[in-house]
Amino acid sequence: MKILGGLVAMLLVLAVGIAIAVALLFDPKEFQPLLAQSVEKATGRKLTLAGDIGLDFFPCCSIRLGHAALGNPPGFAAGDWRIRIDESGRCRIAATSDSPDVTLGVVELSTIYAGGVPASQLAAAGRVHGDGDALSALSRAFLTAPAVLLGIWY
Repeated sequence: MKILGGLVAMLLVLAVGIAIAVALLFDPKEFQPLLAQSVEKATGRKLTLAGDIGLDFFPCCSIRLGHAALGNPPGFAAGDWRIRIDESGRCRIAATSDSPDVTLGVVELSTIYAGGVPASQLAAAGRVHGDGDALSALSRAFLTAPAVLLGIWY
């Protein structure tokens, strides 16, 4: 039993020693460009690491990233798209070279779709651009009854 206790104690001291040595000798920031290059090579998507990078040892060994963003693959949703919804609710989407009726990004589209925020409110905040009729039509296209509800609380 003493031998087993001694082995456990030695393994614990060895693990703590390795953790201290890694924390003192290993700078994860040195590998930030290599990490970004490896992700881009493997996925074709640009990884931007703008925040701090560090190591955590408790409760498990891990790498801690600050702000990180993974871009879309080249050509993903590139260009302008025209969405037409007829009276029956049928939708057609086609690429176009015409000037858009409404200009918005993915975040704004998600806010309208999943957040239930009218396009006119986002336009008032400067996040969506277009004429009043087009904004009203966009809001009506995503209107749901009952309103969208997030049933998960953190």
